[in-house]
Amino acid sequence: MIVYAETIEDVQKVVEYAEESNIAIAVRSGGHYYQVASSITGNNISLDLSGLL
Repeated sequence: MIVYAETIEDVQKVVEYAEESNIAIAVRSGGHYYQVASSITGNNISLDLSGLL
């Protein structure tokens, strides 16, 4: 699942949800991003922070 955060509150909600659901988060900040090499395999969250820049 990819989540595109636009506010700090979005980030907080995703982190809280992931913690409650025992789901890992991989963070993308707008630079290079290699999904295959990241930690988002399986049922995890990719948190895209490029909307905050």
